[in-house]
Amino acid sequence: MNAPADPSTQESALAAHWRFIPDPHERLALATQAAAGPGLPSELKSDNALVPGCVSRVWLHANSLNGSLTLSWDADSAIVRGLAGLVCAVYQNASPAAAAAHQSSIIAGLGFDRMISPTRLNGMAALASRIRELAAALP
Repeated sequence: MNAPADPSTQESALAAHWRFIPDPHERLALATQAAAGPGLPSELKSDNALVPGCVSRVWLHANSLNGSLTLSWDADSAIVRGLAGLVCAVYQNASPAAAAAHQSSIIAGLGFDRMISPTRLNGMAALASRIRELAAALP
């Protein structure tokens, strides 16, 4: 069994991976496309899974498997799905306790906070908050 991932280390690695692209608009397009993930089947897109505080609808599921946080998500907007994927990648496979304690700054770290609308920025903060909340409730 692998040890749970460290959210700070994952965030640093993600930022380093994407910062090599000098054009911020190209970086945003490529990073969000790569992080979008497979989405969720319609039966998992319940009101209970909606992240409050997001203008776009964002669904989030969190579970603990062998002591590691597993996240799955979807959104009704392609860019928001990709941004959500970046945020989720920071916390993915961390211990629930480490995830609950970590304040992600991946969106700002990649310079996307200057490129996306305030409502999307607030939505990503709400997503990170919801991840921490769900993680804190897991064993």
